[in-house]
Amino acid sequence: MSPFYVVAVVLSLFAAAAHSWLGEKLILGPLLQGQPLPSVLKPAINRRLIRIVWHLPSAIWAASGIYILWAALAKTLSGETAIVLGAIFAVSGIANMAAVRRIHFAWATLFAITAALWIGASL
Repeated sequence: MSPFYVVAVVLSLFAAAAHSWLGEKLILGPLLQGQPLPSVLKPAINRRLIRIVWHLPSAIWAASGIYILWAALAKTLSGETAIVLGAIFAVSGIANMAAVRRIHFAWATLFAITAALWIGASL
């Protein structure tokens, strides 16, 4: 297995765990437990939706990392698939960069995953 794919797996699982855990601790928890709640957050369905939407990228990153590991170990990870998976992480990094509008560890990590996948695909 390419060491670049190992880097992509480790970073994708790290990004997923950090995004979920830090998001709950620093953003979602305080936002959804604050009192008084803004009117848009009063319905329980809206609070559940925000939480699910927040964790969706984490789930996608974790699933992608697990797939990369499985496919690389099985020697079935094609270069084309690695490029497509890298593009998914690149889009995530671009979206994060646009949202935070400053240097941020998250988009740097997402772009590192992209680079590892694309370099691994080219070898």
